[in-house]
Amino acid sequence: MKGRPALRDAVIAAIALIVVLVIPLFHRSPAFEDFIIRLSAMALFATSLNLLVGNTGMVSFGHGMFYGLGAYAFALTMQMTDLSLQLHLYQFCAVVAALGLLALRHVSASPFGQTLRMIRDNENRASFLGVVLWRARLWAFTIAGAFAGLGGVLAALFVSGAYPELADWPNSGQAIFAVMLGGIKSFLGPVLGAAILLALNDVVTRFTEYHGLVLGIVILAFALGLRRGVLDFLRLAWPGRS
Repeated sequence: MKGRPALRDAVIAAIALIVVLVIPLFHRSPAFEDFIIRLSAMALFATSLNLLVGNTGMVSFGHGMFYGLGAYAFALTMQMTDLSLQLHLYQFCAVVAALGLLALRHVSASPFGQTLRMIRDNENRASFLGVVLWRARLWAFTIAGAFAGLGGVLAALFVSGAYPELADWPNSGQAIFAVMLGGIKSFLGPVLGAAILLALNDVVTRFTEYHGLVLGIVILAFALGLRRGVLDFLRLAWPGRS
């Protein structure tokens, strides 16, 4: 990723971050701040997974392991942080998420990201052109795991600890749901999907304890109805935009 596209992405990330950081200066809402903190963790988690699913064509139901490892690794030193105030945690998570997503965007748009998409589309041709498949996939898993771990760090800060549930397979399923909801072929799709998923969780759990069933129906509606995520659908409706 070179020149204007990189600068454009950096400017967009900076503007979004400034808006998020400025909001509490005018209106404090603990619920909104909690949502942004959780979204920061889930957005990194889901977007890192989409590096494997959308870019490389590999589905991982064990991605939560990296998320949990990041949470446990950071929980050991969590007592040493200055992040006891919610506003400070909100600001920290927003900055980390913005920088992390910008870095993932750079990876996705780089020649390495293009190589991963070539492997996804036709691994035989990629191999014929000299791409070492196992090495590229290993790097993809390593990078995706690192950013998933970063999301786990933010999750550990939010819940003030690390728990086995952060690393289990249903948590990996949450990330896959977020990718499916937002869109596999759009970089910001997993971010939007994570926001939708968290909002649905918050709303549905107020009315029924069977929130898993309701979310499953929503995912099924997207899979059978739109047959793609929200941003993927919008990209088809307005060609040339991503």
